[in-house]
Amino acid sequence: MARVLQQDAALAQMAWHPLAGLAFTAGSRRIASAPGPWKFLMPVVADFVVIASWVVPIEPAGALADHAVVVRGGRIQALLPAAEARRQYAGLRVVELPGQVLLPGLVNLHTHAAMALLRGYADDLPLMEWLKGHIWPAEARHLSAAFVLDGTRLACAEMLLGGITTFND
Repeated sequence: MARVLQQDAALAQMAWHPLAGLAFTAGSRRIASAPGPWKFLMPVVADFVVIASWVVPIEPAGALADHAVVVRGGRIQALLPAAEARRQYAGLRVVELPGQVLLPGLVNLHTHAAMALLRGYADDLPLMEWLKGHIWPAEARHLSAAFVLDGTRLACAEMLLGGITTFND
């Protein structure tokens, strides 16, 4: 059975390796000395853990129930079952997302974000007729810095609601 020996903030969460009858010290502190199988201490370093009811990673395909994502330095360090994450990373900040799905952010590489304000305007026309007869004249009448700012803010809010975390305009 895995146990975690915690000494102080300098000794982080520990990983186990069965050894028999040996003693280990951290600085001047004796950590363990009991005979029989016990564990060697190795620091596990991360910034925080996100635990969701379901995690949908890129690989493996499909949804993983009751899993956690471990983050270090703004990057995913590990994907593992929630119970194991709670054990291995005890003491770290944990973001609990019960009933939630955690999935990678989507990327939109072709947006025209400011044009969100013209969505639905003269739809269902051939492209050049739509541009020349409707969009370009509307832009000539209404386009301004405020229009671009408002349209981009609207597009950003809509993209975030749809799971898009990165876009190219």
